[in-house]
Amino acid sequence: MFSSLLPHTYWNRKNVIEITFWMQTMFPYEKEKAVGQLLAVTATIVTTFQDNLQLESTDATTAVLNPPIPELQSYIYKFSKLERSETVGQRKPLLPIAEIKAKYRQDTTRTKFTCKATVTEISADRKWFYVTCPKCKGKVHLQRAEIPRFVCEDDGHVPNPTFMYCVNTTIEDESDKAKAVFFNEAMEQMLEKSCYDMVVKDGHTDPETTPADIYKIRGKTAVMDISMKQDNSMAVNKVEVPPAIIPSTPDPKTATTKRSAPDSPGT
Repeated sequence: MFSSLLPHTYWNRKNVIEITFWMQTMFPYEKEKAVGQLLAVTATIVTTFQDNLQLESTDATTAVLNPPIPELQSYIYKFSKLERSETVGQRKPLLPIAEIKAKYRQDTTRTKFTCKATVTEISADRKWFYVTCPKCKGKVHLQRAEIPRFVCEDDGHVPNPTFMYCVNTTIEDESDKAKAVFFNEAMEQMLEKSCYDMVVKDGHTDPETTPADIYKIRGKTAVMDISMKQDNSMAVNKVEVPPAIIPSTPDPKTATTKRSAPDSPGT
């Protein structure tokens, strides 16, 4: 996974790996476009720099950004958990939903806010995912034939499309409630499962039939980075779910409640 930490620095299982490309043609990608993407590298050698192991390119080295493999989206999601990004809502005040709506009515150019709310409803009558072309990022449609396939208007047949969540919900806090669409990153954070895994690995291929796993976010409370929309609904872009607190099981050996003498055994 390409990182913004250092030029040509990568993370693998939380270990930092630095790769040196000696020729620009071996890594023909802009850093800004490569951050957060999956990189497949071949034919490197192991060397030492400042007592640290690193990889260096050779004449046979090739580097492919987002190789066309079915598991691409799943891998990107798994490695994204290692990214050292800013915590959701870290620098923004938490506002009640009612106050967010009021501020947006006063100034519609201000659209980004942070709130803490609970998912109370899932809209089962709306599609829960959509499919895009990994090359142009445009939406693709399913061409139903003897062998169904996904087709992009610009790039034609898309063998490995990108699956993206878009779950319509109602969120609520003590002040008000609002319609809110949870988009891909927020849903992955809520469910800890990529849309690719939900569609391809779990077999939930119908976007109009909401699988049971989606309903697991109902009742969950989270800090949400949201964008206001013109219809006064919200788009949830990122979330931070507080860890569940599991109550400890009382140890009978340390119980403070004791039986009275008449109830004690042997009396």
